[in-house]
Amino acid sequence: MPKLYTIHCPAVPEHRVDWTPIPAAYQALPLMAPGKPGKNPELARLLQRCPSCVVRFQFGR
Repeated sequence: MPKLYTIHCPAVPEHRVDWTPIPAAYQALPLMAPGKPGKNPELARLLQRCPSCVVRFQFGR
């Protein structure tokens, strides 16, 4: 099952993205930050469209 993400951007409404599969090039990256609590900041940065974008990941159930 592909990993999913969504983007909420308070600054630019056009940047908002509904739940979408993470692009194939980034599917291998972990959702969680290695050795730290919270999401992987590198992956979030790659998916952001601007610095105001908030990226959320859907974790397996």
